[in-house]
Amino acid sequence: MDELDRWQQEIRGEGDPISLAFQRQLRFRGMTVMCSTPTLEDGRINKYFKQGTCETWCAVCKCGAFMPCRWADIDWSDPSEPTIACKECGQVYTETDIKGLDHEYSPPANAEPFKDNFGRIWRSFEVFGTLCHSFYSWKSLRDYEIQALKTGEASYQSFVNTRLAEIYKPRDELSVELPALMRECRDDYSPYDLPVEVDFLCAGIDTHDNCLFVEVVGFSKDGREHWGVEYFVAPYDLQAPGGIRDCLEMLATKAYARVDGVEMKIALSFIDSGGHRTNEVYTMAARSSRMMAIKGIASSRDKQDPLIRKLSKVSLNGNVKGKTHLLVLGVNAGKDALFDMEVRTITGDRCLHYWAGGGYDKTYFAGLLSEKKVGGKWIAPQRGSTPNEPLDCRVYAMAAAEYYLTKIIPRGLDPDYRRRNMAKKVSKKAEKEQEQIVIEEQKPYNGEEREVEAPCTPKPVDNSASKYEQF
Repeated sequence: MDELDRWQQEIRGEGDPISLAFQRQLRFRGMTVMCSTPTLEDGRINKYFKQGTCETWCAVCKCGAFMPCRWADIDWSDPSEPTIACKECGQVYTETDIKGLDHEYSPPANAEPFKDNFGRIWRSFEVFGTLCHSFYSWKSLRDYEIQALKTGEASYQSFVNTRLAEIYKPRDELSVELPALMRECRDDYSPYDLPVEVDFLCAGIDTHDNCLFVEVVGFSKDGREHWGVEYFVAPYDLQAPGGIRDCLEMLATKAYARVDGVEMKIALSFIDSGGHRTNEVYTMAARSSRMMAIKGIASSRDKQDPLIRKLSKVSLNGNVKGKTHLLVLGVNAGKDALFDMEVRTITGDRCLHYWAGGGYDKTYFAGLLSEKKVGGKWIAPQRGSTPNEPLDCRVYAMAAAEYYLTKIIPRGLDPDYRRRNMAKKVSKKAEKEQEQIVIEEQKPYNGEEREVEAPCTPKPVDNSASKYEQF
């Protein structure tokens, strides 16, 4: 019996299909084999696996201990060389070391397995140990994981079940505790002493009627690791001529620095335009090449939109004529990705970093964890309770980083478009000059032209009589 988790729970009028199969084998002493890709904790194959001997494919440590090599056991402190440590002796192994060890099934973990009518015990095996085989490298699996997290929870479940061959635990059953997150993600740096791993900065801005909630986030070169630079509230005067414009211009010119002395400015800012000061946000986004108006939309339960959902153009009202770009975000995908990063951070795989100052206090972390996922849908806190602006700002900054990395920025908004376009023209010109040099080298050195044979002239055709009349 294959793919048990896809079987129907009940055949109409007959009952459970697996029980029916067992009943029809009562008088036969043959072997029954049940196989399936694991899905959830309450899946059929997992229930039958727990009833058997529960033998797992493992790498054998030098101390003799069995190492199951789960995905959660990998230490990604050094992304270029991930490692796994033996839980018995503490020996650290790289990917090459793990795949070079001996592998065998662990002893039965269940001391009292189920027995059938003939007294035979059920033997159950976890056959496929992904991390022990050479089918996939750990880095390629990490790339698959990042892409699945960006796509949505359904895609991430498919990654866990098929690539890792592990049981998927829905986010509804996971939780991140505030003290654990604050304890595990603290680092010693400042906005003017950022780590050298920070490659670029992005900002997420949540707009209100009288203030802006701003978070500046540093990202690694591949966008997989985040450093919180600062989180603050920027009030502005509604009666002032500049108003929100002066506040955004101040943010665009603000500079930070890395520990190696490199000055850094915000590469791209995403500003929420839904509900508050919409026209002012559109106007500022049209004037600046490093700011973009966005609108977040929550996906329905049965449909998961990507974080970068749709790019459109909107008209400007007021004195400024023309249009500007509006990007629609699937914020649920961003919240799912952020939640998974929080889970990995508190379990040892640190990918979120914050420093002690810059507004990263207990109130900020409470807002970051203010929404809970229930039934596949993120539930916002009630009014008057913990504000969720920190969560919104971080999701907007993550979307800005993804937008910046994937280079789907329109030409008018890409600050590096002219430089890249000129580089392409120079390279094409160099290729043409190289082709001309090759053609000149093929000519004779004496300058004489090659003799070209004259083309053969066809014989004249006598049209006086047809071929039928000649006979």
